[in-house]
Amino acid sequence: SPLEHLLECRDALERDMQTALRRHGDLLAGGDDCSPARAAIHKLFAMLSENALLLQEVYDREARHVSQALASFQAWDKKRSKVLARVQRIRSQNNQYGAKLAGLLARRSDIDAEIAALESRLGSLRASRLAVESEVGETMSVLESKSAKYVEMFRCLEKAGTDAVLDYLGADAPDQPGAVPLLRYESVDAMFAEPRNTAPGPDANAHLEDTASTVHRVPSPGRMGAQAFEVPDTGACDDGPERPAASGKEPHSAYERGFAKGSEQLHTVKRRLSLLLQNVIPAPEGLPRYSATQRPLGDMLNTITRKLDLLPIVDLLTSKSEAVKDLVSQASRASECFHRHGLVWAEVCKYLDVQEETLLLLIARSLDAREAEQLLDQLYVYLTKKLKEINTSPV
Repeated sequence: SPLEHLLECRDALERDMQTALRRHGDLLAGGDDCSPARAAIHKLFAMLSENALLLQEVYDREARHVSQALASFQAWDKKRSKVLARVQRIRSQNNQYGAKLAGLLARRSDIDAEIAALESRLGSLRASRLAVESEVGETMSVLESKSAKYVEMFRCLEKAGTDAVLDYLGADAPDQPGAVPLLRYESVDAMFAEPRNTAPGPDANAHLEDTASTVHRVPSPGRMGAQAFEVPDTGACDDGPERPAASGKEPHSAYERGFAKGSEQLHTVKRRLSLLLQNVIPAPEGLPRYSATQRPLGDMLNTITRKLDLLPIVDLLTSKSEAVKDLVSQASRASECFHRHGLVWAEVCKYLDVQEETLLLLIARSLDAREAEQLLDQLYVYLTKKLKEINTSPV
């Protein structure tokens, strides 16, 4: 780069200056002609001054570039701040749509709270429904087990009565219904009638809560909470031996058949209810939660979430600008210093050349050394004066 080239040239000129000064000292000590060495030193002063001036121009150009970059970044940051402030004003609550959005968000929060309460209530009702359904199956099993023996007893009595009527009428068992005119049947309602849907009372609600909080277990055939009521055999069935009470030891008693049927129905109800809950009714944990915190407001692609921190760049450019300006000042002072030294050196060299010629003439013309000594004293005073001027120079 130009800056590196100028710095290398300055180092080379400084080395050449040191070499020229040593050569001038050697020539001066030997009494030889120093004019060529003095001319070379004067030329090096001029070249050093020119090099420092070029460095000043390079540093000054760099300082302008840094200042322009800093001003550009500051203008960009000012424009960015204005745009960001505009966006913040638009999305604040201090305007019409911002105030409307705040009200809508508050309303949505209230709706979310109400939905959460309803979901909690719905979960409690589902748990109560499961508990009641389980108890319904168990109760149906108890009813089946209680009525099983009496159903069997009624069938025996019905068969005996039918046979007695047929014997009395002297007819055989009919192959088809209505073959015997006097042998008729009537409907009997011995089924459990499901009550109509009515509003549950306080007792029913308390019973549901107790049911929901209790874990029900299916009783074993040999040990149940409610045993079938045993009645003595009336002997109505003539086609079988007397049946003992349901003790759980006879594997095919009417009680055990009824209990097995009730247990099977309970298992079927539970299995169907489980499938219904899995396929139709979602679990409470799987329900969507209408929470305002789960959905971001607006499009994330249209939202400002961060901005470039310009402070480090500004600090860097400010420091660099100050450093480059200091280099410009140093190069300017160096150029002026070399130029002044070159002028003084040229003046001294010119004066020395004249005095040396005069001294040589005095030495060649006269044997008296006093004139030569006076000339040397004048030369010493002149050089001392010039040296003080250079040392006291502000540059």
